[in-house]
Amino acid sequence: MKIFNQSHRVTFRDNLVLDNPESAGVWWDVGNNDAVFVNNYVEGATNGFMFEISRGATVAGNVFIRCNRGVYILNSADARVYNNTFVDAPASFERNQRSATGDRFGWHPSTGPAVDKREGHVFANNLILATDAYRGPLARFEQPAAMCGTLTRPMAQATGGNVYVRPEAAPVLITWSPSTAEGCVARAASIEEFRKVAPTFETGGQVLDATIRSIFKGPDMGRYELRQPLQGVSPQAMPADIRKLLGWSEEDARTAGAFPFRR
Repeated sequence: MKIFNQSHRVTFRDNLVLDNPESAGVWWDVGNNDAVFVNNYVEGATNGFMFEISRGATVAGNVFIRCNRGVYILNSADARVYNNTFVDAPASFERNQRSATGDRFGWHPSTGPAVDKREGHVFANNLILATDAYRGPLARFEQPAAMCGTLTRPMAQATGGNVYVRPEAAPVLITWSPSTAEGCVARAASIEEFRKVAPTFETGGQVLDATIRSIFKGPDMGRYELRQPLQGVSPQAMPADIRKLLGWSEEDARTAGAFPFRR
């Protein structure tokens, strides 16, 4: 589904989006402002939620299952991604040199943030899980090496309180750019390694060595509620307006992922 360009305050809530292996699940395509994407279930899409050349999005309380990218923020600014559950569906924040100059659709880039303003994202309190079927990074913040000298500020304003789950160590947990690493993208295999690259980010984040069935009540039946409380979670404070959108109490918000633990 595409949200047509240059829309304002479009809300997509409480939907089931299935089997879009060759297309985006829901795609806000250029020039959009203040999108709201809450309480949706997306499975089997190329990109579960895509936000391109746009500004201001709230993505909260969603479940993304087996998507090439669960959340795909591209050439955009000020996306807030709070308390979502990802299974074999990485979260990806990316930017490149695309601008109105020399672009095939020149007016497209002119509707969103300029090349040097594609930043300000918050990625917090998400539960990102990989099974044996997925071995790639769980969170990606990437830009081309050619832009490393000009785009020196991170895309993210803040990341923290995220819980990464994988049954055993995978080669890369998080990719991060800009960086002094080769190709401008650092590849961290652990939270500790990531904090050496970006010391002020991923506060309260942790990695759990667990399986999908030890985390969720019934993943084989599409039940991704927590089996038990996540131990040692240090969530970031959820903004009041997002709690209102989700209908959560302050107690509910003291967790990671799309579902508070309720007995």
